[in-house]
Amino acid sequence: MTIEFGMSQIVNNYMKSSEDLSEHGKKLEEISRELTLISHQLHDNLINSESKLRNTNEDTNGKVVVLSICFVSFLTLSCLAQLTWLITYLKNRGFI
Repeated sequence: MTIEFGMSQIVNNYMKSSEDLSEHGKKLEEISRELTLISHQLHDNLINSESKLRNTNEDTNGKVVVLSICFVSFLTLSCLAQLTWLITYLKNRGFI
């Protein structure tokens, strides 16, 4: 192991570490560019597919509303039919 002193050694160490940092900096810049490109692609895909998804959601919502109205109507009619039968039954047996 050698120990070197002086300004020249300090400058050499600084230059070596600067070269290492510049290589890592270039890699980071390249990664940053790739991430930006991916981000833009995802944004473009979202814009293109948003209208399709909205139309599908609206269509599904319409179907659910119609089905709900039919179901509530069926339950109401069923309830009225049972109530009518019960009233008729109670009248025939003389309870009302």
